[in-house]
Amino acid sequence: MNWIYPITIILYSISLLGYFIDFLQNNRKVNRMAFWLLSIVWVLQTVFFIIRASELERLPLLTPFEGLFFYAWLVVTLSLAINWFFRVDFLVLFTNLIGFSMMLLACLPRMVMYLNHSLLY
Repeated sequence: MNWIYPITIILYSISLLGYFIDFLQNNRKVNRMAFWLLSIVWVLQTVFFIIRASELERLPLLTPFEGLFFYAWLVVTLSLAINWFFRVDFLVLFTNLIGFSMMLLACLPRMVMYLNHSLLY
């Protein structure tokens, strides 16, 4: 399960870059690629959420990491719906920027803990 989260962040960042390029150049091919990458991100987030829920035997919403991750999942879901039904490029870019920020904020304490542990040993 440890590999799902970093891959999700990498794919999310590539998708966000695609939406940014589409916003600047109005490139539908890049928009489609970004949409499908974001769809993969949504599937990976859903799998991560389900695995975590089964491991903890509860809904994973109690810790700050879980809360931010769930919020990012909701934002990705909203972004996919907006892109599929309304095609509002700026709103999709903006919601993805918020969701990506939430995912980065969720993993920030773990990164700091990892860096502190690696510096001590």
